[in-house]
Amino acid sequence: MDLDAVQNGILITASASPGFQITNLTVSALGGSASGAAVRVNAGGSIPPDLLVNGGSVVGTWGLGAFPTPPVGHLTVVNIVGFNLP
Repeated sequence: MDLDAVQNGILITASASPGFQITNLTVSALGGSASGAAVRVNAGGSIPPDLLVNGGSVVGTWGLGAFPTPPVGHLTVVNIVGFNLP
Protein backbone atom coordinates (compact mmCIF):
# COMPACT_ATOMS: atom_id res chain seq x y z
CA MET A 1 0.00 0.00 0.00
CA ASP A 2 1.48 3.35 -1.05
CA LEU A 3 0.15 6.63 0.38
CA ASP A 4 1.90 9.71 -1.05
CA ALA A 5 1.76 13.28 0.27
CA VAL A 6 -0.78 12.82 3.09
CA GLN A 7 -1.50 14.63 6.39
CA ASN A 8 -2.63 11.32 7.97
CA GLY A 9 -1.96 7.85 6.59
CA ILE A 10 -4.16 5.18 8.15
CA LEU A 11 -6.67 6.02 10.89
CA ILE A 12 -8.34 3.18 12.78
CA THR A 13 -11.00 3.50 15.50
CA ALA A 14 -12.43 -0.01 15.87
CA SER A 15 -11.70 -3.49 14.55
CA ALA A 16 -13.39 -6.83 14.53
CA SER A 17 -11.43 -9.64 16.14
CA PRO A 18 -8.68 -10.60 15.32
CA GLY A 19 -7.89 -7.12 13.91
CA PHE A 20 -5.96 -6.03 10.82
CA GLN A 21 -2.55 -6.73 9.31
CA ILE A 22 -1.02 -4.38 6.76
CA THR A 23 2.15 -5.37 4.90
CA ASN A 24 4.50 -3.29 2.77
CA LEU A 25 3.06 0.09 3.80
CA THR A 26 4.84 3.15 2.38
CA VAL A 27 3.65 6.54 3.64
CA SER A 28 5.10 9.96 2.79
CA ALA A 29 4.20 13.20 4.57
CA LEU A 30 2.60 16.06 2.62
CA GLY A 31 5.35 18.49 1.64
CA GLY A 32 7.82 16.52 3.74
CA SER A 33 6.09 17.52 6.98
CA ALA A 34 2.58 16.50 8.08
CA SER A 35 0.57 17.42 11.18
CA GLY A 36 -0.78 13.90 11.73
CA ALA A 37 0.71 10.40 11.74
CA ALA A 38 1.52 7.63 9.27
CA VAL A 39 -0.72 5.29 11.30
CA ARG A 40 -2.93 6.45 14.17
CA VAL A 41 -5.19 4.40 16.45
CA ASN A 42 -8.09 6.44 17.87
CA ALA A 43 -10.34 5.92 20.90
CA GLY A 44 -14.12 5.90 20.58
CA GLY A 45 -14.89 2.75 18.64
CA SER A 46 -17.07 -0.11 19.78
CA ILE A 47 -14.19 -2.63 19.80
CA PRO A 48 -10.62 -1.50 20.67
CA PRO A 49 -8.58 -1.93 17.48
CA ASP A 50 -5.67 -4.31 16.96
CA LEU A 51 -3.35 -3.45 14.07
CA LEU A 52 -0.09 -5.01 12.85
CA VAL A 53 2.03 -3.09 10.32
CA ASN A 54 4.76 -5.35 8.93
CA GLY A 55 7.23 -4.00 6.38
CA GLY A 56 7.46 -0.80 4.41
CA SER A 57 8.74 2.72 5.01
CA VAL A 58 7.84 6.19 6.27
CA VAL A 59 9.16 9.41 4.74
CA GLY A 60 9.08 12.93 6.16
CA THR A 61 8.33 14.50 9.52
CA TRP A 62 5.11 13.60 11.35
CA GLY A 63 3.59 16.01 13.90
CA LEU A 64 2.34 13.17 16.13
CA GLY A 65 5.24 10.87 15.28
CA ALA A 66 4.95 8.26 12.55
CA PHE A 67 3.35 5.67 14.84
CA PRO A 68 2.14 7.30 18.08
CA THR A 69 1.27 5.14 21.09
CA PRO A 70 -2.43 4.24 20.85
CA PRO A 71 -4.83 5.30 23.64
CA VAL A 72 -6.74 1.99 23.23
CA GLY A 73 -6.14 -1.34 21.51
CA HIS A 74 -2.77 -2.42 20.16
CA LEU A 75 -0.46 -1.14 17.43
CA THR A 76 2.50 -3.36 16.51
CA VAL A 77 5.02 -1.99 14.01
CA VAL A 78 7.92 -4.07 12.63
CA ASN A 79 10.40 -3.82 9.74
CA ILE A 80 9.69 -0.20 8.77
CA VAL A 81 12.53 1.70 7.03
CA GLY A 82 12.81 5.17 8.54
CA PHE A 83 11.19 4.07 11.81
CA ASN A 84 12.76 0.98 13.34
CA LEU A 85 15.15 0.14 10.49
CA PRO A 86 17.86 2.43 9.04
